[in-house]
Amino acid sequence: MSDLESLDAEFHQSMVWLKENEISEPDLLGVAFSVNEEVFGKVVERDLKPGGRHVQVTEKNKKEYIERMVKWRLERGVAAQTESLVRGFYEVSSGQWKGFIPFLSL
Repeated sequence: MSDLESLDAEFHQSMVWLKENEISEPDLLGVAFSVNEEVFGKVVERDLKPGGRHVQVTEKNKKEYIERMVKWRLERGVAAQTESLVRGFYEVSSGQWKGFIPFLSL
């Protein structure tokens, strides 16, 4: 989780808070095994595990929730960076590499 702090300090802080505090009243916390993310300009709810939007985070399962959230956040960050890299590559190369790298011409 230490890598996460440099990627997203606010997210890291919320995961540390969750880890260090007891969830005595899960209904008040109101957190489930799902996340909302923007995809092509629309907000979609993604389950962190099958049926996750219907699984409430409790003291008993919060470790699993934290692990799944951290995994999701790190993967989301890598995907966004890769997309930006590819987009930038195409802008800089103006498509001139398509003939040299076969998979780019697909």
